[in-house]
Amino acid sequence: MPSLQISENELGWLFEKMLPGIKKRKFQNLILYMLFLIYFSIPSFQIPLLEYSHVRISSLMEQRALEHDLIFYPHQSWVNINKVNPNLLKAIISMEDDDLLKT
Repeated sequence: MPSLQISENELGWLFEKMLPGIKKRKFQNLILYMLFLIYFSIPSFQIPLLEYSHVRISSLMEQRALEHDLIFYPHQSWVNINKVNPNLLKAIISMEDDDLLKT
């Protein structure tokens, strides 16, 4: 089996030192890799739950509830976007776009 050629730099030197240990512990590294992969994919598992759940809580609402030791937990009633005054929607968009127009 030919040896892996790595250029002479810090990362190459570090990789050359780590490579024999990685080759010896393939199973442990595979398990570690799988745990790493599962840990970072957990948020994607919540997408279907968020899409179909009736209770929608924003991260800001959650943060405010934690700041008040969960004594005050905000309740809301959602309104269809068609029932919102169109002037309010235009005002929100103009507030957001105002910073873009100044630059």
